[in-house]
Amino acid sequence: MRSLFDDPFAGIHKLSWFELVSAAALFRRAHRSSVYGLHRYDVIRTYFKYRKNATPPPNRHFDELPPVTIQLPIYNERYVIERLIDESDQSRVSQASLQIQVLDDSTDDTHPYAEALVERYRALGFPIEYLHRSNREGFKAGALQEGLKTATASL
Repeated sequence: MRSLFDDPFAGIHKLSWFELVSAAALFRRAHRSSVYGLHRYDVIRTYFKYRKNATPPPNRHFDELPPVTIQLPIYNERYVIERLIDESDQSRVSQASLQIQVLDDSTDDTHPYAEALVERYRALGFPIEYLHRSNREGFKAGALQEGLKTATASL
């Protein structure tokens, strides 16, 4: 009579260490995937449960837009400055409430190039100003702090 605990594969196949390690890795990966799936399920369930409690965004219309100051701190970035100014001029803020500050601490040939570039944009009517520091105290954070002294936007 055969016992319930007989090894049916005796003599046919014996697991090697590589097969055991591979099986353990596959079980570990399957466990991680199931935990991730349960988390995703919980996030979606929570969203559908509480979506009716979400507050709508406020409908605020300004009579007059507040002033905005865009500060562009640079240091020896001649090949970046023109693209940086172009992108800041494309902002959705009206020209009347916009101020662009180019805060330059450059020690190479970026200084005259950036100053000429700012003058060209100012001649086109953009509200842009150029500030150059001879010392680099505080690095770019120091340049931003220096630019706040002449910024038109309130903090």
